[in-house]
Amino acid sequence: MENYHNELLRKYVQYLSDCRYTNSTINAYRRFVKEYLTKLDKSVSEVDEVKITCYLANNIMDIYHTNSARDRFVEAFILFFNNILDKNYSMFGIAGKNYEPKLPNTLTRLEIKKIIVSTTNLKHRTILSLIYFLGFKLEDLINLKLIDVNIAKNEIIIRNTDKKKLRIIRISNKLCKLLTEYTNYYLPKQWLFEGRGNGKYSNRSVQLLIKNCMKRCRIEQNASPSTFRHSLATHLIENGIDLHLVKDYLGMCTVKSTKKYTQLVKIQKLNLSNAIEKGF
Repeated sequence: MENYHNELLRKYVQYLSDCRYTNSTINAYRRFVKEYLTKLDKSVSEVDEVKITCYLANNIMDIYHTNSARDRFVEAFILFFNNILDKNYSMFGIAGKNYEPKLPNTLTRLEIKKIIVSTTNLKHRTILSLIYFLGFKLEDLINLKLIDVNIAKNEIIIRNTDKKKLRIIRISNKLCKLLTEYTNYYLPKQWLFEGRGNGKYSNRSVQLLIKNCMKRCRIEQNASPSTFRHSLATHLIENGIDLHLVKDYLGMCTVKSTKKYTQLVKIQKLNLSNAIEKGF
């Protein structure tokens, strides 16, 4: 049974890697599930949703003190049971623990536009444009090499960290023009966005860029590169783009991971009457 569980963990890690989760998230999710598997006296395939939900309920509030930490803990088990063991568990009904998964934080299209045009720095404007219009994760942006940008074909190649898989994104003529202007001015050598000594641009630099732009635009909301990605997904669905197309465009693993944005769109539609009344 131990060998069976180890093989499941191996498949789980491969699945998370294929879905392009970060190494830190993969290690955390594997640790959560492995700790549970070591406590079992039977095969995990025999565990029903009631038992795993009880386990989560008994551990989640005592160990994880923030909603984001609880989200990660629960998601680790949902991904494992539903994608590795082919179950259909929701596991959100955690008995009496007042646990509610949080919806992604997003910005409006007007706020995104304000942020992008708020900077006159060509590199910063290019970074912000790619993060939003292409739905880049931070690691996608940082690890993007010059050779992966094909202006002639209007394409950018996103390579997985293990380089066994890649994703090709079509880019607009407007983005091609911006990228051409940027590369001609900065002349990057290896990485599309380079920092000191021609090394990769740092994660912290991108995070500070967004923070400063938010402050300049007087938008009182916490935001990160992920916020831009979540915003793009929401805006695409608002425009009637099919969930499967959104999933493929953003490089998500399943449609299930895209469905959370439909709830955001429904909530925003409920607020349309308030927006109309503002004019009276």
